[in-house]
Amino acid sequence: MEQYKKEGKIILNKSDDPTGKEHYIVFADAKQQTIGVDTLGEEALVIKLADVKEQEIGLSDAQGSDTFSIYSTKSEPKATSIHVVDSTTFKDIGYNNEEEMTVECYKDKYILMTSNKDDYVRNKIFFFKQPSVIFNSFDNKIEKADNGDLNITIKSSEMFGMTMLNQEYVQAIFHVTLNSDGFIKKQDDNVNFGGIMIPTSAYGNEEEMEPYLNRIENDRESNYDRALEKENEFLEEWLVSHPEYRNLTFCEQITICHQETGFNFDINGKACREAGQ
Repeated sequence: MEQYKKEGKIILNKSDDPTGKEHYIVFADAKQQTIGVDTLGEEALVIKLADVKEQEIGLSDAQGSDTFSIYSTKSEPKATSIHVVDSTTFKDIGYNNEEEMTVECYKDKYILMTSNKDDYVRNKIFFFKQPSVIFNSFDNKIEKADNGDLNITIKSSEMFGMTMLNQEYVQAIFHVTLNSDGFIKKQDDNVNFGGIMIPTSAYGNEEEMEPYLNRIENDRESNYDRALEKENEFLEEWLVSHPEYRNLTFCEQITICHQETGFNFDINGKACREAGQ
């Protein structure tokens, strides 16, 4: 370890095993922008960050043609923007901004990077057994188990609806456990779409998926009808006590009602905006 320090390396982690069963040093180089692990028995593995790609963690679309995966296919893997700073901090340097990420190194297995900017939690995970990729997780819950397993709750949203007026995002939730080498150890059998459970085996099979998508649409329509009825009832009650606004247009009425009461006319307001009113 002293040799690495003399070379200007940053020590991210090292073995502290009194039994002598584990031998490793995890290090980084801020000048060379490299990360490495030395198991003190084999040649050290050194990875240039410039050669590493990023892969998004995210669910396949239920309305798409892809089979199920927790790795997003919506965009191609891109070169990582992670830069080594010191033993506790890396930076994610983008085109217009840079973001500090705290660093936690689990043994010689992986580096977990975390940012809490703007109330959103973002994680990046680098597994030494998969040295060509950094996994990017946005606003998903990650819990580290004592054995190094990562329990991840993936949250994503998918747009449903054929027209602009009735389009709506429906949230999906899925649980997966990655072992300390970054490979799937266990995962849910179903994706929870707003209480409707879709088997992962149905993804990519239009015939199997159709009844589940129909249930989501029917559920959306029921929620839409209830919400619209609530908005119309609220407006009517307000007009009873404010008859002076009866002669205004509907869109003018909901605008004034919102200003005076703070009630949100999400559905009717969207319709008025679509109509340019």
